[in-house]
Amino acid sequence: MNRRIFLLIIALSIFTVLVSGSLVYWSAVLNQSISSFHQSWQSDSEVSIKRAALLAELERSLGYNGFIHHFKNYILRQQNVYYDTALLDVESTNNAIVKLRGLGLTEQEDAALDAIQSTFDNYTHMLAVAKSTTTSSNITPTMMDSLVKVDDADAEAAFNFLRHSIGAQFSLAKQQQATMFTQTQALASYGTLLFIPIMLLFACLNIATLIYTLKLLKEKRRLFNATPDAILYFDRNNKLKDVNQACTKLFGYKHHELLGMRVGDLIPQHRFAEEECGQAGAGDPQLKGKKMLALHQSGSKLPVDVTISTVSVSKGDVYIAVIRDLRQEQELRSRAELDFSTQVKNRRKIEVVLREEVQRAIRYHRSLSLLVVDIDYFKQLNDSAGHQDGDTALKEVGQFLTEQARPSDHIGRWGGDEFVIICPETAPDAALNFADRLVHDFLRFSSYGLTFSIGVAGYELIGESFNHQRCFEEADMALYESKKAGRNQATLYIAPCSSFDKKA
Repeated sequence: MNRRIFLLIIALSIFTVLVSGSLVYWSAVLNQSISSFHQSWQSDSEVSIKRAALLAELERSLGYNGFIHHFKNYILRQQNVYYDTALLDVESTNNAIVKLRGLGLTEQEDAALDAIQSTFDNYTHMLAVAKSTTTSSNITPTMMDSLVKVDDADAEAAFNFLRHSIGAQFSLAKQQQATMFTQTQALASYGTLLFIPIMLLFACLNIATLIYTLKLLKEKRRLFNATPDAILYFDRNNKLKDVNQACTKLFGYKHHELLGMRVGDLIPQHRFAEEECGQAGAGDPQLKGKKMLALHQSGSKLPVDVTISTVSVSKGDVYIAVIRDLRQEQELRSRAELDFSTQVKNRRKIEVVLREEVQRAIRYHRSLSLLVVDIDYFKQLNDSAGHQDGDTALKEVGQFLTEQARPSDHIGRWGGDEFVIICPETAPDAALNFADRLVHDFLRFSSYGLTFSIGVAGYELIGESFNHQRCFEEADMALYESKKAGRNQATLYIAPCSSFDKKA
């Protein structure tokens, strides 16, 4: 018996060496073919793609959406902003021409590029002429346009030639790549057909080991499925080795589907092997409390908390991730931050957001605006129609403001019939226009004929001493002016000792 086992081990070892050697040889041949395919793609296709991209960049910077567009606008309108923009386009056009010349153009392509360069030089010369004429004499735009007119027919023909030439080169490169790809596929298919029976034989020799392994797995599975949190095993390549039932329930996949996936398929935003696994291997046996978004089979995103542990085994490290579903926790937190009636942020949450946005505007020198919205005569509606209709009207207001605001805006109920809208990256004039639109549109939206009075506080630049209380106070003062002027309008707060800007 011992001799049989010994002979079986020797036979299995020799067979493994032969299979491994054959696989190495086949892999080397296949790798060489893939390498040749890759090098050919690098030398042909990438150059053609780069030429096409640079030609498109040249057309954008020079064409009628770039330099020529701003050149024409400067001639017709004689405004310096178009002259300055045209100068920026000059630099980008020159850069595109230089880069395109460095890609080894043919003699005909180089001649076409010379024609484009000549036309571009004429335009830049005429831009200088227009600038000097505009500053030194009083000349009409029509006269100026006639004076600096440039014939760009040669440049247009050159562009057409370059497009056709580069397109033909790219088509040729694609044909060559298709041929090489077919050859590589054939090599891979032949190797696969050759090694399938060998691998089947190798699998038969390991059946006894697999039977014993399955017994161990059943025992592990019972323990594995005992926890309500999702657990998964994976290696340094992020490939999933095992998952529990909670994991299949959390992500919506079947067990066998998960085993064919990687960690990044479930949590795309995270790179376990290069970050967490590398840190754990440096001496940290466990990484806790990583909050991130996981991806359900349906495509929806799941908030989760991930803890990673490292276990050293004989063949290397194994990584275990325990994933806790945070949806219920976030739902409870969300309920604590939302106003029950209107489903917008409540007073406590919106005040925190306002404080944060003011600090962000100060730190990054960004504009910021705040709208304080008050429902006109809301108390009369409550007294005459009852609190049920009043609650319905408040829900209408919450729905209306949510639909009208940008995704970056923050909406909250300050209290009673008063709402606030925080508008980051919004200048005062834009905020006032937004407020005017709210006033105008809400009159048609409201089922109860209600109107808005709005106070707007807007800032292009906020000083260090500024705070969120002052921001609200100034918007509230503008709201008072709207009510004082007759309601159903928006008012922009300007500054102390200055008049308010009113719009009905």
